[in-house]
Amino acid sequence: MTITTVILMEWASTAFVVLVFAGAIALFTVAIIGIIKCMK
Repeated sequence: MTITTVILMEWASTAFVVLVFAGAIALFTVAIIGIIKCMK
């Protein structure tokens, strides 16, 4: 494997983790807003 390939793979895995993390936060926020709306 070339250095470029390794860098691209590391960047891709990092981007994937960030996307999953952002998606989890978004779902968590939507769930909290939904619960607050239901309670009112």
